Amino acid sequence: MADETSLCTSTRCRRADGDAARPHGRRAESGSRLCGLCRRAVVRDLAALPGLHGHSEAELGRPSGGAPAQRITGSREPVLPVRSSVLEGRREVVAVLSSWSRLVVDEVAEAAPPRRTVAAMASFLGRHAGWLAARPEAGRFADEMARATAGLRREEAPPRVGLTSLGPCVEPGCVAKVFLPRRGGEGLVLRGPVCTAGHVLTPRQWLALRESA
Repeated sequence: MADETSLCTSTRCRRADGDAARPHGRRAESGSRLCGLCRRAVVRDLAALPGLHGHSEAELGRPSGGAPAQRITGSREPVLPVRSSVLEGRREVVAVLSSWSRLVVDEVAEAAPPRRTVAAMASFLGRHAGWLAARPEAGRFADEMARATAGLRREEAPPRVGLTSLGPCVEPGCVAKVFLPRRGGEGLVLRGPVCTAGHVLTPRQWLALRESA
C-alpha cells in the first residue's frame, strides 16, 4: 500500500472507499497533495460556482415547499420570503473564495488581488489551482470548494423531467436519491451524478451504484 504521506489529502478519496477512517490507496500526483481526480474535481467546482451563485439569487425568494408568500396585516404588498439556507450558502461561497484568494495573494508575489466577486475570485483560484494543490492545506481547499458547491446545488429547484433514479446516495448518513439525466447533458459531463442533497458522486461511487441498481 502507498505511504500515507504520498496519498491524496482530500476526504473525497476516503469517501470513495466507503470508509473515511482508513487510509485510501489513491496516490497524489507528483508535486501535489491531491490525486488527479480530486484536482480536476476542484477545478470543476470553481468553474461551476459563478453560475450556481447567480442562479441561487432566484432561489432566495422561492418559498420552501411552495408555500405562498405571506402578507403583513394592513399592507397591500406580500412579504417576500427569504430562504435563510440559500442566503447562508451564498455567504459561505463568498467567504471561502475570499479566504483562499487572500492566501494566494499573500504568498504568491505576482498574484494581483481579484475583484471581490464570485466570478473573479473563482477564476483567480482556478488559475492558481496547481499552486494550491501543492500546499499542505490542499485537502482542506478541495473539501471546502466541494462543500460550498454542494451547498448551492442543494438549494436549486430540482429538474422535473428527463431524470432516471439510480437509487439512494452512497454518502454515509445520506438518504437522498441520486438522479441521472436520461440524455446525459453538460451537467453530467461537468460534475457527474448528484444526489438531491448536493453530494457529487466519484466515478467509483457511480459505478458501484449502477452495478447495484
